[in-house]
Amino acid sequence: MNTSMVAEPDAPLRFQDLQVGYGRVALGPALSTTFQRGELWAIVGPNGCGKTTTLRTALGFLPPVAGAVTWAPDTARSYVPQRHRVASNAPLRVVDLVASAVGRERSYLRPWRTGTERAAAHAAIERVGLSSLARARFGALSEGQKQRALIARALASHPAALLLDEPSSAMDRDAERALFELLRTLAVEEHKLVMVVTHHLELVAAYATHVLLLDPDHGHEISGPTTMVGRDACCVRRYGHLIAEAAA
Repeated sequence: MNTSMVAEPDAPLRFQDLQVGYGRVALGPALSTTFQRGELWAIVGPNGCGKTTTLRTALGFLPPVAGAVTWAPDTARSYVPQRHRVASNAPLRVVDLVASAVGRERSYLRPWRTGTERAAAHAAIERVGLSSLARARFGALSEGQKQRALIARALASHPAALLLDEPSSAMDRDAERALFELLRTLAVEEHKLVMVVTHHLELVAAYATHVLLLDPDHGHEISGPTTMVGRDACCVRRYGHLIAEAAA
């Protein structure tokens, strides 16, 4: 069920009868949803329902089982996975990690970063509250700090669309709220499309403008504004009135 608003002509992302899964086995019903700039989408549902698979299919890492994913041309996008692959013993500072997303045309003829590139990296680090650790070794950070550094790397390239998979799983409560406040600002005030997989329904209700609820156990999916999804019978059956009451 798609309850999203009427699509703008330049909507950056559309799902058209999309089924995600592996091989020919779909994890749930078909999704037909339009994702617009200025929206913070939370993807929620029980474990194993296909939240991460949906995100990875949207990014082109996995092929659809059926249907299509359509990105508007030239939509720059960044991804923050749930698990990073940065070696813990790598002699890599936070600022180096973040700067790796900027000025990717570097080569042996141009080995140093420009002042603009360094400024972009430090600005992204400041936005996630890690300025005091900019020169710390990435491997020495706590898991929550590592998550924030990876988010800064995603922000440094100024994407039009930002997709994150459980970005706050290792953060304390205050850091989680600060992150979702930042995601809300990026979407609503800076007119980006932000999509986040999360289990934290209170944060969804407080900050997300839209929700994509996947419920394969009952053969349902519902997408649309947070208050509308929160009142839907499918959402109430799964989560009670938590989302609707908190979002009211």
